[in-house]
Amino acid sequence: MRRLTGIGVSPGIVAGRAVLLIQRSQALRYQIAPARVDHELRRLEDSRIRSRDQLVEIRARVAKRRPEIASLFDAQLLMLDDAMLVPRAADIVREQRVNAEWAVQQVSHEFSAVFDEVADPYGGPAPGYEEALNLIEAACKGLLVGFQNELKG
Repeated sequence: MRRLTGIGVSPGIVAGRAVLLIQRSQALRYQIAPARVDHELRRLEDSRIRSRDQLVEIRARVAKRRPEIASLFDAQLLMLDDAMLVPRAADIVREQRVNAEWAVQQVSHEFSAVFDEVADPYGGPAPGYEEALNLIEAACKGLLVGFQNELKG
């Protein structure tokens, strides 16, 4: 049994099933030897391919049932092929000689920081901020899941 705490909607204590809706995990950072950089870059690219293949498969299944919403996956597919996401993570791996998971996480933080800089001057998020940031975070999370799946594959 696991104990969860949070903000209740009514007083008291309850025991029962809980559904975890959001799980944010932090990638561990570790240095890699110069000789391992190419291996780490291959892991990054393999993760991108696995993530992309999974999205294409999910998109195809959704298209069979609801073709009008299948295109929602196109934006995330574009992010995985974007010239900024994976190449920036590869640069971090090469420059700092760190593991690919941590590099992907850093890219996500970098994008988030850029969006924070262009926030609405009245204190709110810039128009489209939430959607764009969610898209980037989803693509990065897909890459991180791709690393986890390398152990299964």
